[in-house]
Amino acid sequence: MDEEIQKLKQAAQRNKDLAKQELIAAESKLELIKVQLKIAKEQEKLAKMEEESAKLREKLAEKIRKKVNEKKEIKEGGIMEFTEEEITKGMQEALLNEQISELELEISKVRKSVAQLEISITGDREEIGKIEKKVSKLRDEISKKEFELAKEKETFRSLEKSSDKREKIEKNIENLTNNLKVAQDNLNKKIKELLDKKNELAEREENMSKIREDLSKNLIQLDKIRSHDVI
Repeated sequence: MDEEIQKLKQAAQRNKDLAKQELIAAESKLELIKVQLKIAKEQEKLAKMEEESAKLREKLAEKIRKKVNEKKEIKEGGIMEFTEEEITKGMQEALLNEQISELELEISKVRKSVAQLEISITGDREEIGKIEKKVSKLRDEISKKEFELAKEKETFRSLEKSSDKREKIEKNIENLTNNLKVAQDNLNKKIKELLDKKNELAEREENMSKIREDLSKNLIQLDKIRSHDVI
């Protein structure tokens, strides 16, 4: 029995040390996530600027198209002379600019969505970090209770059956056991909450992956159009 109590004390001490290490790791992870959140917010600002830039380019393409049409109308009216090559090149230029501006606008919108998702994902990670910190604290609390319980059992074991303290310690052991059970139940609830949050994060990351794939396709398409740009 003494050997069993000693093993219980050693296990409780190991759990306590491990819980402290997990708590330190959780706090460090939380600080890193806060930095990532700031970066994600800056990326969202950049995406908004890109969207505005794409809109301006679209307006520019519209102006070019109008000018080309004006040139064509002037030529047809006989007021000014333009070659067919000039008009064709101008129309191609306007069309390419329009295609580029539309794609750039779509890309900027996707980037904005990516930035917003990154903020949500980073927020989820921050929440997970907080839950992990709570889990670590609960484990530390359980380890302390286990250690205290082991000490009480050791004291109880050393007392004679007729000792007045025996009944008091027996009651204390019962209370500690109940407290330990409550703490373990709380830990299990937090672990479930943590798993649910991680599943939610996995779904967001999957959506992010799909959006990034669409973004990559749009960028490839934009490069192809630009490679035929006549500007």
